[in-house]
Amino acid sequence: MFSNRKQLLLLLNIAALTNVQASPKSEAFDHVNLLIGNGGDTPNGSGGMIPSTAPPFAMTRWVAQTHQNYVSVTPYNWTASTIHGFQATRQPAIWMGESGPVVVVPGVTQRGQLNVKAKFEERGLRMRKETEKITPSYYSIVLDDGLGGEVHVEQSATSRVGHLRFTFTTNETPYIILESSRPSVLTSTPTNISFPHGTVALHLHAKSSRIHEICGSNSERQDSIITPTSTLPHVEGFNGYYCARFDYEDEDESYSNYGVVQNATTYPGSLSGKGTLLAGYALFPSQKGRVVVNVRVGTSFISVDQARRSIDEEIPDASNLENTAHKTRTAWTEKLDRFALEGATEVQKEVFWTGVAHALQYPSEQHEQGAYYSGYDGKVHRGRGIGSYTGYSIWDTYRAQWAFLILFAPERLPGMITSMLADYEQGGWLPMWKNIVETNIMVGTHADSLIAEAVLKGVEGFDKELAWEAVWKDATVPPKDDLTVPYFDREEHVDYEVRAGLSLVYASKGWVADDVHSESASRTLDYAYDDYAAYKLAVALGKPDDVTSFLLERSLRAPFTLFNSGTGFMEARNADGSWAGPDNGWTEGDKWAYSFDVVHDIPALIEKRGGNDNFVRAFVNQRRSPSISRQQGMSKEMLSSLEIYEFEAPDDTGYNGVFEAYCTCGEEVMDE
Repeated sequence: MFSNRKQLLLLLNIAALTNVQASPKSEAFDHVNLLIGNGGDTPNGSGGMIPSTAPPFAMTRWVAQTHQNYVSVTPYNWTASTIHGFQATRQPAIWMGESGPVVVVPGVTQRGQLNVKAKFEERGLRMRKETEKITPSYYSIVLDDGLGGEVHVEQSATSRVGHLRFTFTTNETPYIILESSRPSVLTSTPTNISFPHGTVALHLHAKSSRIHEICGSNSERQDSIITPTSTLPHVEGFNGYYCARFDYEDEDESYSNYGVVQNATTYPGSLSGKGTLLAGYALFPSQKGRVVVNVRVGTSFISVDQARRSIDEEIPDASNLENTAHKTRTAWTEKLDRFALEGATEVQKEVFWTGVAHALQYPSEQHEQGAYYSGYDGKVHRGRGIGSYTGYSIWDTYRAQWAFLILFAPERLPGMITSMLADYEQGGWLPMWKNIVETNIMVGTHADSLIAEAVLKGVEGFDKELAWEAVWKDATVPPKDDLTVPYFDREEHVDYEVRAGLSLVYASKGWVADDVHSESASRTLDYAYDDYAAYKLAVALGKPDDVTSFLLERSLRAPFTLFNSGTGFMEARNADGSWAGPDNGWTEGDKWAYSFDVVHDIPALIEKRGGNDNFVRAFVNQRRSPSISRQQGMSKEMLSSLEIYEFEAPDDTGYNGVFEAYCTCGEEVMDE
């Protein structure tokens, strides 16, 4: 009888899954593979992506938890064999930290006993990998419950609300835990552990002892140690809030078993708790061997009540997870179906449409029904049409993803830029790498480029004069203690980094000094490009000639102060003008990559390299360099087999001279 129920359950699950995945029909959506970029045995061996469930730009993404995530570790890794819960995550990248998570944990205890496993190390349930189904709108997995039964977990989500359905097939007693606070790793060192403060409150149905909601909060913000010092006092009150609302079949309404777990101690019947290592739980007994529990989990940066409002607004129907999945799938197909691929293989389709899906996840929403929490001033801001975004990895995205968003998510751009301008008004600067608040990650003030590109491409709906004010400040105002703080990567206890080195050396001589500031050569080149972006913005907005000429002249002069004509490479310089060495001063690159990084003045760069022929020859040698070849996946054998082919540029290209190409394909292919 028990096995027949399991077989029937499996058939029902398959039928429901088929319905969820079929509508609306979309070849693009069906080719998204969210395991691309996940896994890897080291952080640098992973793309840092996770198979999360949520619509584009969602505030909160939901993912099966196989690991405790922190900087350099994602919450899911496809090589794992156990799942320890289902996590609401805001970790925007593998090298950034988590903020205000909550984890929903299913489990089973023997009938008549109370053995609620809240500790991460104890609560893992074995995955049946063959049952795992992953899409951007729906996730499903069957887990062994450890006592001879199984738990079928289904997951979907809107931007601020997770929708989970747990189907327990067991003769024992199922339970669900809401983990409010957990041990949290700061930096990428797993022994550097903090214990965020949390709260939990259990709410019963008004007319029975059945559990209705488990709500709570926590102060976890793993990037707190790199918050600029002037903003830190305002964001110290940060909390991530949640409210989990239960809908389930319970034959015995007089039965009540719920409570709080704190520091591995269970307190049955308790309705609240505060402190560290905190969770709330509820048991769901059944006499039929099968229990179905729907859980809608609202999340918020504002309050528990706001989390409740998000449930009512985004998922009012608890019983129909398929509706939630359909809604989220529709949001994805509206974007993905804008592309049509001709002649692509199945693998190419998978790679392309997965890349599109990845490009539409961030920046993520931080606003909630006409309001948002700002960590820059510690206040909640409200107003019609108000919006806020976080997860700005601008050093990584200004070159390509921003242009992609202008084309394929133009409705988002005014809100995203307005959000950056609000950060400027409340915190004093445009964001560099915002994760709730600024983190000072990477170099350059590339928000200047985002704003300039948006203006030049006709994006409207934001305050352009305020935008200019913010960009001009980036270009002309140095950071605090600029002459004494080197601003190393992830340097703690410093204020806003912005254009470190602007004070004297860059402003007067043209370069950032390597004996004063970290990553000096990359900074010099990035600042020059940002100056050029500011120049283009100034021209578009009709700013005076002395302003535009100042920005243009500096943008064109600064890069070549690093050009070492003796070596033919860009090279960092010290404050006295001496060369700092070919391997100094670079950000995630080297002299080969950065010697071509004058993207706003390619003709001048070609001239510096001795003309077209020498420029192309240098480029070929760059591709042969060991550091670049490793990035391209080229072995020593491949490098040694490269052949150089010369060809004249066609007349209609606008280029003169002989160019070179390299490959291992043979002269016949190159002739074609």
